[in-house]
Amino acid sequence: MKATMCCDLHDYLEIACMCKIQVSLVLTNGRYFKGSPITTTINDEKEECLLFLPDSSDEQVSIPLYLLEKMEAVTHNIHFDTFVFTESY
Repeated sequence: MKATMCCDLHDYLEIACMCKIQVSLVLTNGRYFKGSPITTTINDEKEECLLFLPDSSDEQVSIPLYLLEKMEAVTHNIHFDTFVFTESY
């Protein structure tokens, strides 16, 4: 079973979604995305995911939360600049 993300980590994702903060994401598998987080959801495999709209596509992608390594704000905001998820589980 995959590790569950702590509530305070969810807060950063929810802030990015609600405030429409454009971010860049680095995943633990080496993939990189830049775009807009939409919401958190559960996929068909029952994994917590971030629904994300990459700048390079018109199609949303579902990113399992356990794959998040780092989120960096592209849009200036008062809430966060960079957040490292793997240090916070």
